[in-house]
Amino acid sequence: MSHEAQTPPGATPGAAFPRFHPAANVALLALLSYGFLVAVPLVRGVPPEVGVIGGSLLFAALCLGMVGAGAGLVVPWAMEATLAAGFLAAWGLVAQWGPDADWAKLYLGPAANVCFLLACLFVGKLLSRIVRERALALPVAIVAGLADIFTVFWGPTGEALQHAPQLVQRLSLAIPEAGSAAGARGAQGLAYVAAIGLGDFIFLALFMALAVRFGFNASRTFWAMLAGAAVGILLALNQSLGLPGMPLLPYMGAGFIIANAREFRLSRTELRDLFIALGILVALLVMAAVTFHRPPERSADEAWDPTAPRSAKSKDPDNASRATPPGTRSEPQPEAAGADSR
Repeated sequence: MSHEAQTPPGATPGAAFPRFHPAANVALLALLSYGFLVAVPLVRGVPPEVGVIGGSLLFAALCLGMVGAGAGLVVPWAMEATLAAGFLAAWGLVAQWGPDADWAKLYLGPAANVCFLLACLFVGKLLSRIVRERALALPVAIVAGLADIFTVFWGPTGEALQHAPQLVQRLSLAIPEAGSAAGARGAQGLAYVAAIGLGDFIFLALFMALAVRFGFNASRTFWAMLAGAAVGILLALNQSLGLPGMPLLPYMGAGFIIANAREFRLSRTELRDLFIALGILVALLVMAAVTFHRPPERSADEAWDPTAPRSAKSKDPDNASRATPPGTRSEPQPEAAGADSR
């Protein structure tokens, strides 16, 4: 019999918020998150630094709190799948109405974001069911962090940030800028300071669900992952780094590992196999990064001339036949009449 089946509903022993029913905690934090998203753009007089840093950290705490509370919900997998599909559908429907009117941007947009976050919560809980042994939680956290680094800097997420930022915005939860909708333009001036992707929330839910199911200290896990998320968010907000994005999973995964380092109980053989597998994974990620950033190959008539632009290939066959191969000298051509030699 699994540990999850033995855990009674309600105040789960491993939950991060054991005083109240987990469903009540999720509902309360969902309302607080919605209120935050609605109120922050309308607040006047907040210093920019306080609004950006304080608002981002407060919102991260609300989101992580909702995920941590939801980790204590003990329901069958079919119910989790139904709730995930329902909130995904609600997110899609509400998000379609968001851009239509100013009031919708201010009030329906935050509702769509809360539905998005709840959908990520139950998707993460579903994925956590794949991990059936506590020893597997450690490699899952490490691999998730490495994969996030690769996708943000060299993989599809980084490419999307550069070439399809609107797609990334649709699949992220944006943090509004304080007071951006309080001016004369109203909702038309609504701006965002940062965005957190759906993968971060899904793995947040996965880590917290694992902590609850395997009997880890969920409160310590919550605070350690919140500290890791705060470090990642502060680095992401540091404009001097000039990065298109900052992966958060390595920081949150590190918090999960540090908080539960004594709980994984790996044997020497398992540790050896883990490090071998991680070495192979890192090598594969490096090879993939090099492959994705390989410079374009140059044609044969351009390869020998490092100063020739890539687009300078002549379409004139006569000019192509006069190309000088390496190691030979060409006679100077007479200047065309009327050409300005200056």
